[in-house]
Amino acid sequence: MNKINFENDLILAPMAGYSDLGFKCLCEKYGAGSTISEMISAKALQFGSEKTQKMLSTNGLSKTRGVQIFGHEKDVMANVIKSGVFDDYDFIDINMGCPAPKIIKNKEGSFLLNDIKQASEIIKSCVDASNGKPISVKFRSGFDNEHLVYKDFAKMCEESGASFITIHARTTEQKYSGKANLEIIKEVKESVKIPVCGNGDVVDRESYLKMKQTGVDYVMIGRGAIGNPYVFSEIQGIDYKKDLLNDITFHYNKMREVYGERAVVNNMKKHVAIYLRKIPNYKECIKELFEATTINRALKIISDILK
Repeated sequence: MNKINFENDLILAPMAGYSDLGFKCLCEKYGAGSTISEMISAKALQFGSEKTQKMLSTNGLSKTRGVQIFGHEKDVMANVIKSGVFDDYDFIDINMGCPAPKIIKNKEGSFLLNDIKQASEIIKSCVDASNGKPISVKFRSGFDNEHLVYKDFAKMCEESGASFITIHARTTEQKYSGKANLEIIKEVKESVKIPVCGNGDVVDRESYLKMKQTGVDYVMIGRGAIGNPYVFSEIQGIDYKKDLLNDITFHYNKMREVYGERAVVNNMKKHVAIYLRKIPNYKECIKELFEATTINRALKIISDILK
């Protein structure tokens, strides 16, 4: 097991479509001790996908950086790790928790909760290929309530060489509904010796403290940070000056370093819709914003909205 040094115990979750470079930089600015990329397809990297490679940009990130990969072929994942594409990252996280149907159909993500032996082989293969770079694993409590495997899965991760694990205390079947079961996270923490990160429903200091009562070493924040990177400062009691226009502008410009204008405009719509969700006349403002076709036009509309 290889230890990772985090600035604090708060980690930005790897969220598909949201944990992009601009958002990760903002979360770092407001106090996240570590960030993890959107989940990256090992297969796509093997085939040299330019779009996937762009998702690996770390320009502007200064704290502990994690990259999350997914797949079901251990040799493919090992070869991608050996290729050096993750050299700018401090650790590699394996996704064994994604509940998306298209991921499960490919026998990836949380499908692997159904096959602990295969999951173990993938982890071991990644650990052997990483040349000492820490490997972590993110998983759910089970595929459904009749197949809760969290303790056995956690122990398997430890025995297979994972440096730490993240448990999202929902089943695949639940997806993001209901409440995360903190008792499950507590049981996972008590069942292994490696560090444990708790994930699920942390949106403020109160929910953070409840998560910490499980004994976890780290706390992962996902949906609670979308549109609200300030949550990391609020949890730690750090004073900050909220300048939404400046932060949204930064987010756009950071994305422009990596992607073309059209892609930035389209990809930022989901972020901006949440950044601005509390403004008056929200629907009218968002409609106009979504019709913008250039970054400058989008920023002009946002500036007018926030005056």
